Amino acid sequence: MGSLIRALMLKHKSPPPPKCGAAEACRRLSKAGGKSKRWRSWAPKDKQLATELLAYNKDDCVAVWKLVNRVVAYYSAPQMV
Repeated sequence: MGSLIRALMLKHKSPPPPKCGAAEACRRLSKAGGKSKRWRSWAPKDKQLATELLAYNKDDCVAVWKLVNRVVAYYSAPQMV
């Protein structure tokens, strides 16, 4: 999906994924959440990782939304025959 978005939306700048990768970040955060359910009890590095992952995921959602809007606009426009 990322390569498609980069190809069709040239000016789109997405934040980098977490340093350890999105899947590994999810595993680490799941482990941290299993130890303590309270945010204030999490280690600062886990809080930072969660913040990075949320920013990355939010940007992905916004990019997909913009891409879908472009596709809908293209197919909604009157077609010349």
